[in-house]
Amino acid sequence: MENLLSSNPTIEENIQGLVTDAKVAVSRTYHKYERLAVASPGKAVLLALGAGYCLHRLPIRSLLVLQVRTAVALAPAVLLGLGAVKLCSMLQRPKKLIITSPTILRHAGEFHEGQ
Repeated sequence: MENLLSSNPTIEENIQGLVTDAKVAVSRTYHKYERLAVASPGKAVLLALGAGYCLHRLPIRSLLVLQVRTAVALAPAVLLGLGAVKLCSMLQRPKKLIITSPTILRHAGEFHEGQ
């Protein structure tokens, strides 16, 4: 049972794996299109012009403004939730008892008259 628990990857390892897979996929796609551009430069230029025209015609500003407005509207709720999670984690941590009263220390045998 202990081997099964230790062999499970952590969240960080899962994320690192996903990032590595994404980098490999992007690199493969980049090299594929680079080979196509070298093989037929005229087609690559036309494709680039078409992509540029499409990107120019898209309402990118409207899409970004909508996303920023949504993020600003949700920010207080998200911050409240994160604060609540942090508070819960602080409250659930075991606390160390610090004894500073001389009377208690004397009964515990740890108090010295020089303190």
